[in-house]
Amino acid sequence: MYLVRVLRALVAAAVAALVATGTAWGAVQKRVLLSPTTRLANGTTYTDPMGDSLGVADIVSVAVSNDDAGTVLFKIGFANRSEELTPDDVLQIPIDADGAYYTGHNGFEYMLQVSVFGVELLKDSGGTYVFSDARVAGAFANNVLTLQLGIRDLADTASLRFYVASDTIYPSPGVYDWAPDGDSLFRYTVDVPLLLDRWETVQPPKAATTFALPGVFTTNDTAAGAVTCAATLGGKRIAGAVRWTPTPVLPASPPSPDFVMPGPYAYKANVACSYKLPKTARRKTLKGTITVSKDGVVVRRSFAYRVR
Repeated sequence: MYLVRVLRALVAAAVAALVATGTAWGAVQKRVLLSPTTRLANGTTYTDPMGDSLGVADIVSVAVSNDDAGTVLFKIGFANRSEELTPDDVLQIPIDADGAYYTGHNGFEYMLQVSVFGVELLKDSGGTYVFSDARVAGAFANNVLTLQLGIRDLADTASLRFYVASDTIYPSPGVYDWAPDGDSLFRYTVDVPLLLDRWETVQPPKAATTFALPGVFTTNDTAAGAVTCAATLGGKRIAGAVRWTPTPVLPASPPSPDFVMPGPYAYKANVACSYKLPKTARRKTLKGTITVSKDGVVVRRSFAYRVR
């Protein structure tokens, strides 16, 4: 197995060479404005014609999948690269993470770039790509390049629009193998039912007040999950009230009425258990477990507080 190692110094030198030869983000990009999209179901592989690369790495398959933890896998299959890329090969995957054609660099907020020097996730900064701090794992074996990263590095997106472009560092003939061909894009929906962003910091509970334990989750739609607020106060059960407030995350507003804002590209849920504490709760211990579940994914939080 050929490991694609993230070596920032080598990648920086390679990117400098790519820019100098006009290959990396200076290369001609697809014309994809308002183009149709091809939807990839989770784990489904889409094929690209064999023999249309004119010598560059010949893309024949593209697959994307994700797990409940938000780990996204790209698997790129080649017809003419069995165990590794050549020293001249460059593979780029521009990624639109918010579904808006008017944001990012030519519509793409991120770009995965791969060569024998390593793999890096670049991000848009004022119309040009810069290095990000994302850790991208990569491996090459049996004609397939596998790239792994997290949705945390892609704005927690639930919607990926992208294409794959194969080129060379030097000489740069201006010949590409694009997948998909033409002006279309792949579209993949990242399905993460329930992923904890954070439990909010709270002050210790006070008697004769309502005490809430809130948290923020990444989720896959506006449907509510199940929340159980099990707790005791001084060893006796106390009822808890549940809150689940979904929030669709929208892209930036269009720069002009000529653009139409797309739908949400991510979903968040504000979840909380709250307990109404009586005056007699002072110096007693409030403890319990919050259980949040959705589509088979379960997140729990145990707590114990001395009531003031």
